[in-house]
Amino acid sequence: MQQIIRPLLIVIGIIMLLSIITGWVAALTIPPITNHQEQMSDNSFNLQTGSAPIGDTNVEKLVKVLNKAYSDEWFAYHQYWIGSKIVRGPNKEAVIAILTLHATEENQHVVLLLTRIIQLGGTPVLEPRDWYRLTYCGYDAPTDPDVIKVLEQNIKSEQCSINMYNNLLVETRDKDPVTYTIVLGILQMEVEHKEDLQALLDDTIVMTNP
Repeated sequence: MQQIIRPLLIVIGIIMLLSIITGWVAALTIPPITNHQEQMSDNSFNLQTGSAPIGDTNVEKLVKVLNKAYSDEWFAYHQYWIGSKIVRGPNKEAVIAILTLHATEENQHVVLLLTRIIQLGGTPVLEPRDWYRLTYCGYDAPTDPDVIKVLEQNIKSEQCSINMYNNLLVETRDKDPVTYTIVLGILQMEVEHKEDLQALLDDTIVMTNP
């Protein structure tokens, strides 16, 4: 009986995985849209304009804001990744595990934003040096490898990301459902990241102050 059930479960799992992937592709695949209206300021999240192809959202402005988020996600990935390599102190193994996991998830955000920028007819940031010019949250290098300092830095960065995506969520609601859905998913994960880090920080502080 087990010889029959095991292959059957494998087939069912493959079918479910293919269904999930197909759903994502269907949700993200729309014809490229371009719009060459007025430039937005570097820090503006106001995507409204007099005439726009997605609700009342100016696509050119949206692409610029998404490129800012794209730059921030690259920084977030690197901050988590490098932090996992240099962190020192009590509870280090648990911290390394969560930083490594978060780095992987931030890289997934990079892919989602990259895909959406291209779908909108835009060009993702091509030069890493431009990330510093476009970033909304900046980059806080973990110059102090102390475990508590590293966790505090990442909590601060996550809070900035949450603020950024909350702003973007407001601007795309009822205007661009595809971007809204992507941003909502990323925002939910950023909130989870902050909660994970805060819980880990609290535990580590208790360990260092018995």
